[in-house]
Amino acid sequence: MFELSNIYPVFFIECVPKQEQKNIVPFKQWIQDYKPYFIQEISQDVAQQWLRQVKSVLATIQANTERERMMYKSNNPVDKK
Repeated sequence: MFELSNIYPVFFIECVPKQEQKNIVPFKQWIQDYKPYFIQEISQDVAQQWLRQVKSVLATIQANTERERMMYKSNNPVDKK
């Protein structure tokens, strides 16, 4: 089963300023109105192919992020730790 859905809006609560956290809808309340955008049955082969592609994309992102971090550090000697 393939499902597209919205993410809980406050998945990263640490990014929400403390003074705004009191306005957050609790997950238990939010999930009651949860509805996926799209649901489709897909084959196991397709799911495995997508998983391999996602893993490849994530590995590329990680490598690029590490490369950028190293380039930043080499160009900013004060930040080297």
